[in-house]
Amino acid sequence: MKKQTIGVCVIVKNEERNIVPLIDSLYELSPEAIYLTDTGSTDKTLENAQRAASRNNFQLSVSNFEWCDDFAKARNFNFSQAKTDWILWLDADDTLENGNNLRNLVEKANQIGVDG
Repeated sequence: MKKQTIGVCVIVKNEERNIVPLIDSLYELSPEAIYLTDTGSTDKTLENAQRAASRNNFQLSVSNFEWCDDFAKARNFNFSQAKTDWILWLDADDTLENGNNLRNLVEKANQIGVDG
């Protein structure tokens, strides 16, 4: 059975203080990729994200979305960037605890034929 891939999707704008704790918290999940969609940051969000992703050996994919006052469009654009079997969507000020449990759940779901 093929190992299920997990991507983390995040929309950001000026989250330089929050993005590092978020990315660092993904260590136990060890996602195949982080899909970051920036909606116009003017601070060091992207630089900090790249540094944190490199330090954790995560693949970081950055896309840009011009904010049009429609969060659903931004989220759907963010999701369209993901190339993994599963997507975990988090806000930039979230952190993930016990990510290994989530990976185990995804693998169990795959074993019994559950999609999500």
